[in-house]
Amino acid sequence: MTIRKKRVRNIVLFLLCFLVLFLLLNALLYNKTNMSRLQMGLYESPENSYDVLYVGGSHMNGAIDPGIPLESHGITGFNYATGGQEFKVTYYILKEALKRHSPKVVALDVFYIVSQRLPYGQDGHNHNALDSLHMSANKAEAIEACIDPKARASFYFPFLAYHNRWSNITLEDITFYFEPPYDGLGFGAGVAKYGKPMVFDDWNDVCAPFPPEMEEYLDRFVALAEEEGFELVLMNFPCDYTTMLQDEPGLWEENTHEIMNQVAAYAQEKGIVFLDFNTPEMLEALQFDFPNDMRNASHVNNRGAKKITEYFCNYMLEHYPQIKEKAEEAAASSASSVAVTASP
Repeated sequence: MTIRKKRVRNIVLFLLCFLVLFLLLNALLYNKTNMSRLQMGLYESPENSYDVLYVGGSHMNGAIDPGIPLESHGITGFNYATGGQEFKVTYYILKEALKRHSPKVVALDVFYIVSQRLPYGQDGHNHNALDSLHMSANKAEAIEACIDPKARASFYFPFLAYHNRWSNITLEDITFYFEPPYDGLGFGAGVAKYGKPMVFDDWNDVCAPFPPEMEEYLDRFVALAEEEGFELVLMNFPCDYTTMLQDEPGLWEENTHEIMNQVAAYAQEKGIVFLDFNTPEMLEALQFDFPNDMRNASHVNNRGAKKITEYFCNYMLEHYPQIKEKAEEAAASSASSVAVTASP
């Protein structure tokens, strides 16, 4: 072998070793907060597993339990929501899910329309959502649209974001890749009780303009529903706007309620459904007990999630024939199984 060929061979071997080491370091240092459950919902569950997809931020993640409609009516679903997930990021998460699933209904949490962390949001929250996506044209588009240019390299090459985690590596970072696959449906609430009544009481009908880009992304969600053939349902969940704004100043639009009124007006104009669970009428219809059904001022607990999920399940059965048909098929199949089991 000539000297030149040896040099080429050594360079190739070096690059291969570097690539393997780089990938191993990426895998070790990743923040794995949502990775196992998002990758289950996006890539590991069988294709077309879900009748309903639930997408959005932490309000959605703790408010809709897909296990309830599954157990009661055989309606399948997965909750892709993550804490701090900006509205623009949600759009690309949904697009990724639609590569493998053809839902009948998509429930979209609209709360992050009132985020003031625009145009890019918080890098940590964005990593929690986007790091789980496989590299693709969709992920690249998400990075370009949702991430500050100064931080984009760390989303293409996550090692750059996590190289400082050496001192925080735990045994779980290693055993993560040897654990059984995630087997839930993405839902995560809590049992804590807020213990305080809602303070906000300015239930007016005034509409306020959407923050920059938000109507554009609403339009994109509507267009996606038309292209993919699913029913789009906008959702807002119980939240004490007054306390939220006091506890997290500068993070949310001051006129949150008026912007939600604008969402309602937008939905009416577009002919789509907006279920605002944070109105006096809806809270009464749910028999929602704010001190006991909330985990804190902005997030419901398991008790509250059960009420909201059951309401939405019944709503789907009443308004969406394709969901009712699926429930009837599941009931017939269950009855048939029982009959076969009971036969001598």
